[in-house]
Amino acid sequence: MLVNAVRQRRKEIEGKSEGGNEDGTLMSTLVAGMIRGEITEEEAIDNVVLLVFAAHDTTSYAIAMIFKMLAQHPKCYALLLQEHGELLSNEVPGENLSFVDVKKMKYTWKVARETMRLFPPIFGSFRKAIAALNARDSQFLEDGSILKVADMKTTLCLYIRPFRAVLSNQRRCWGYVQVLWTAYGTHYNTEYFKNPLSFDPRRFDEPIPPNAFVPFGGGPRM
Repeated sequence: MLVNAVRQRRKEIEGKSEGGNEDGTLMSTLVAGMIRGEITEEEAIDNVVLLVFAAHDTTSYAIAMIFKMLAQHPKCYALLLQEHGELLSNEVPGENLSFVDVKKMKYTWKVARETMRLFPPIFGSFRKAIAALNARDSQFLEDGSILKVADMKTTLCLYIRPFRAVLSNQRRCWGYVQVLWTAYGTHYNTEYFKNPLSFDPRRFDEPIPPNAFVPFGGGPRM
């Protein structure tokens, strides 16, 4: 099914003028890269399969939490409903919404972002320290498996791997270890979000500091 979908999308893009992937969907972006020779068909299909597999859980969880927040905050629900009503008033009855229409739902997106701030679909991710990691006032379990860094904004879990520990000026240095970061470290940090336990979509009216909002991690496409 996915193979046919990718090949069908390729036909549609090739049948249009340059810029035929302007709908902004991930599949169109992957297929456009395939047409340009940047990735193979197998790589495009593998990425689609991976995302479908990963998204069935994260998407359903995010949607469920959005409904929960809207049910608990009727004023927010009223504003969201008003936005949808205004958008639909300009649409042809029975016509499906386009990606362009979805991008116009500014308040709806703020509701989604605030929900994912409180309930991140992804708990965290692993990163490999390619240089020494310095920290002050750190705390460990006896086996050295958990690292709590007092002077950093996130909580890092240091999984047991071969590493060197060096004592110097009350610092410990670790190099080439695998580190787990968690979204909660910044999402609930009062330095970045006032009253972090409250549900307030309007907090996203203003720009958020880089890497403070990371429900799916970071990167150029986030």
